[in-house]
Amino acid sequence: MTETRRVPIAEIPAGQGINLFVAVTAVLDAALEPLGRTMLGPGSGSVLAGAGSASTVSLDTEESIGRICQVLERAALKLRKKPKPLGTQPEPELDGEIEMTVDAVKASDDGIDLVLGMTGAQTTLVFLADTMREALGDAKNYVQMEIRDPNKRWERFWLTVQRAEGKSPATLRDIAEARVAELEAVVARVSALADRWEHGALRWAEPLPVPPEVAQVRAALAGTS
Repeated sequence: MTETRRVPIAEIPAGQGINLFVAVTAVLDAALEPLGRTMLGPGSGSVLAGAGSASTVSLDTEESIGRICQVLERAALKLRKKPKPLGTQPEPELDGEIEMTVDAVKASDDGIDLVLGMTGAQTTLVFLADTMREALGDAKNYVQMEIRDPNKRWERFWLTVQRAEGKSPATLRDIAEARVAELEAVVARVSALADRWEHGALRWAEPLPVPPEVAQVRAALAGTS
């Protein structure tokens, strides 16, 4: 009885586009399906150090290496034939287009984890930074823009654009609320002082004149001075 073994078939380098990654694994899986089950696993070397591969495509099979090579060669002959056109017009290439890439493949308890990245992100980030800078304009630190979903009439969002070195709206609100609490405490102390002055003048059998400052303080607190 021939023993089933795992044979490495191909290594896919890190940083390949997700579409290319899927296409390569799909082609190998389709070509080798008669011989066994293809498996995707971590590649050799250190991906973080820039060496090795993001993933390895292996085949669990009982067939010999010669038989595997024969099947792959036949598949290659079919792929070399002139393919049917996919469309009359090629897809446009966009400057700074973001493409998902596969940077690493890691084995986990739940199976295989793909570590994805993006290409063309720098161009997009520069565009976003320019847009945010224009939105801020002469604002002291941040601006807020209301966003409405046209498909959901009552749903609204606030988009906040803020300079990183400044204070956020929440921080500024906390500072303002703390200052209000301090001022309210000062007003309470001044009001209590005016009450003591008035009580000190009126507590006698023959009341003394209430200091004029009492009326001035109360008028100031009431905002009528």
